[in-house]
Amino acid sequence: MNNVFLILAKKYFVFIAFGLFLLALFILAFLPKNKPPATQIAPSPTVQPIINPGQSQSEKQGQADYQYNKAINDFYSSHPWYNKIPPKNNDYFIGYDASTSSFFVELYPKTTSGVSVNDQVARLKNEVIQTLNLIGVDTSSYKIDWLVYPQ
Repeated sequence: MNNVFLILAKKYFVFIAFGLFLLALFILAFLPKNKPPATQIAPSPTVQPIINPGQSQSEKQGQADYQYNKAINDFYSSHPWYNKIPPKNNDYFIGYDASTSSFFVELYPKTTSGVSVNDQVARLKNEVIQTLNLIGVDTSSYKIDWLVYPQ
């Protein structure tokens, strides 16, 4: 009789354990999740399209394209030298930040040169100012941030 009881107890134990496992899975699956709400960062457009609610999607897109192109053309009209900024070279890099209307210039003086780094920086600053003047930039009207990275 003890053997029969042990066999039945083992069978019931397996069923009970399996049932508890399924119950735990069910509870975990349907408990509310404490997730923080998803936050979206919307970019702030520089050009706000004027949208008429009665317009079709293609008309809205055409209006937005027109406004974007107008903004780009206005920028190039007021900054005709922008596409003439020279590319990066071994001595310096010139960049323009339209949001602050200022230039940032990275200078790369050589530490292995016979000329001091300070003398090279002074020479490179003069060269950059001459380059900007040659492409039509009024350097007295813009702030220039100088960044020095000895090589």
